[in-house]
Amino acid sequence: MSCKECYERERISCDSCNRCQEHCRCCIKCNERVECNRCYTCEEHCRCCEECYERISCDSCDRCQEHCQCCKECNEQIRCNRCDTCQEHCQCCKECYERISCDSCDRCQEHCRCCKECDERISCDSCERCKGHCQCCKECYERISCDSCDRCQEHCRCCKECDERISCDSCERCKGHCQCCKECDERISCDSCERCKGHCQCCKECYERISCDSCDRCQEHCRLKLLQVRKLKSPFSYIKHNLHDYINCVVKLVESDLFYLAQHTKKLE
Repeated sequence: MSCKECYERERISCDSCNRCQEHCRCCIKCNERVECNRCYTCEEHCRCCEECYERISCDSCDRCQEHCQCCKECNEQIRCNRCDTCQEHCQCCKECYERISCDSCDRCQEHCRCCKECDERISCDSCERCKGHCQCCKECYERISCDSCDRCQEHCRCCKECDERISCDSCERCKGHCQCCKECDERISCDSCERCKGHCQCCKECYERISCDSCDRCQEHCRLKLLQVRKLKSPFSYIKHNLHDYINCVVKLVESDLFYLAQHTKKLE
């Protein structure tokens, strides 16, 4: 009797046919003939081959299934006798694409979360601190020593705004400074931020630098800006995409009008 599944022209003795059917299911997957007297094991073997396309001895197949789950992730052959650990290894590889010894995987998972942020390999024994470090790196793309992370988070909020590194011990002032920089893209000394905030609101509208003591004139720029928006073919589309700027402009004008009315009322009195 010939094998109906693998089309091999070899007669198989009838007393082994039950096993041979099992054998053929293996052949379909790995295209390799396996001795019939170990076909039950070989079914396991084929499930592995389908994943990693490498032949593994059938006597280790129970463990080898674990092996293949790893190969699928990191595309590297790992010895089957450490596959339980190796599953952890692959979760790391998937993140940082670097092979890490399996005996440190519990720590290494932390390592990979760091790598994903700052694209730099950090020793696993500093991961608790390093998580803080990476939050900084994600903002300013500069490596800061982990022992200053509480301050450094403040630093990064500044860097994100003005793209300039400011010493962390001045962050309280610097937060005000950065709000200015974000608007007019020019560095203004932090001790003048109260005036400068007014200046920047103007700059955002007309993109022209106006001295801070002449903001009343600058409101005219804002008024012109609003008129320009109204003349657009699709003003609502512009407002939708620039809502924050538009509202700031309107608020500034309303404040100006209220201030003008108050001053005018005083004169009439």
